[in-house]
Amino acid sequence: MEKSTVGLKAHDPEVCEALSVPEVFADLFNGGIFGGKQVVNPEFLRSCSEWQTLRVQGEDDSAKVIKRFRDVKMEVSDAKSCPEIILAVEAQREVDYGMPVRRMTYDGGRLHSTDEEEKEVEQKKS
Repeated sequence: MEKSTVGLKAHDPEVCEALSVPEVFADLFNGGIFGGKQVVNPEFLRSCSEWQTLRVQGEDDSAKVIKRFRDVKMEVSDAKSCPEIILAVEAQREVDYGMPVRRMTYDGGRLHSTDEEEKEVEQKKS
C-alpha cells in the first residue's frame, strides 16, 4: 500500500490549538467517527492532555524510557466526577499506519503502571 501525504497550511501547534477548543474537538469526532450524528457534546468535554513516560524492555533486555505527549486528549463526563470516555487526537503530517498500535502500547503501559501503583498502595495498607 502506498503512503500518501496531506498538505496542511497550518502547523502542528496551530492544529492542536484549534482542536483544544471543545466545539472543534466534538465536531471532529461527531463528523469523522459518528457520521455527523451529534454524539459528543462539547459542554461535557474536559481537557486531560498529559505527558506520558513509559518504561519498556528493549530488544537487548535493557530498559528504555519513552516520553510522549498526547496532542489533544479530552474526557467526556456529565455532572458526575468519573469520566465516561476518553477521546484523543494525534496530529500527523503523514499517514502512519503504525500509530494506532503505538498509541495502544503507550496507553496499555500507562494502565499497567497505574495497576502496579495501586497494588503497592494495597500492600502498604496490609
